[in-house]
Amino acid sequence: MITKYIYQKMENLPEEGWFHPCFLCNTITGKYQKIENIGEKIYDYNVYLCKPCQKKISKDIELEKKYRKMVIKFIRLKIY
Repeated sequence: MITKYIYQKMENLPEEGWFHPCFLCNTITGKYQKIENIGEKIYDYNVYLCKPCQKKISKDIELEKKYRKMVIKFIRLKIY
């Protein structure tokens, strides 16, 4: 299994680090959420997502669907 980390890039942060911008709101965070059932099965995806955004998507089904679509689009454009 190959782990891929998904986050918004920010110029003043190194790519090899523990902190990256939240995928949704760009707040710097060290938290990430594992996404399952997306893409090829050889990859394990961890999306950097701050705690407030994690709570928002867990409570709002429509936001969670939008978030998953954004992640899928990002994977298709940036990773493959």
